[in-house]
Amino acid sequence: VLTIADAYGGAEQKVTVRAGATVSRTVDLRAGRRWYDVSVTVDGEPGFLRRFAGHVETGAAGVSDPATVTG
Repeated sequence: VLTIADAYGGAEQKVTVRAGATVSRTVDLRAGRRWYDVSVTVDGEPGFLRRFAGHVETGAAGVSDPATVTG
């Protein structure tokens, strides 16, 4: 079971993936103003972590990463 966690507050997703299968999930970017910070872990594999972070450019005016000014 994969766990997909969104640092910008999106709902955590749990996904069961069978051997040889491919799955895809989307992450809502509205709360982070097109910034994303997503971690993927695997149940029972404490050493497995994949993290994807960045910003989606659309050509529209953007803002600095909101996470850098919180806390």
